[in-house]
Amino acid sequence: MKLKYFGEINPNELEDYYSTDIEVDGHTIQVDLNFSDISIEESRLIKVDAILENLPAFIGQLKTYIHEDYASGSEVQEYLDFHFDEVDEELTALLLKADQSLDKEEQLLSILKLERIGFYPEDDESFCVSDFEIDPEISQYLLVVNTTEDQELNYITMES
Repeated sequence: MKLKYFGEINPNELEDYYSTDIEVDGHTIQVDLNFSDISIEESRLIKVDAILENLPAFIGQLKTYIHEDYASGSEVQEYLDFHFDEVDEELTALLLKADQSLDKEEQLLSILKLERIGFYPEDDESFCVSDFEIDPEISQYLLVVNTTEDQELNYITMES
């Protein structure tokens, strides 16, 4: 079966890891596939391909999940608070690139960049794990959006 960005992948002869870098909106994103078994139902790969074929819409949905979580004051708020508490000085120059009409938290949200999308097609609940970061030279912490096979939000968390 042919997967966008990856080419031919045989669902009956899988390697444990596939990775590629793609360009989205002038930014490089790592996309990887992760398998623990040597075979998988083709329908699982079709779900991966559907996301890859509509990647801009999927990325938009991930950002919506982040903004909804921010509005509820949960994990995203913790991520923002951590950065303002721990690396506030380093953020100043970075925030100058953001829309100055936004408040500081919204500015920080606006500069989050998607760095990686990892697919785990064998897992229904953690089907896709997407890592957002501010700047790896400023912070090692990621805002991770974990979605199900149906592209529904499973959870958002902060990881290093």
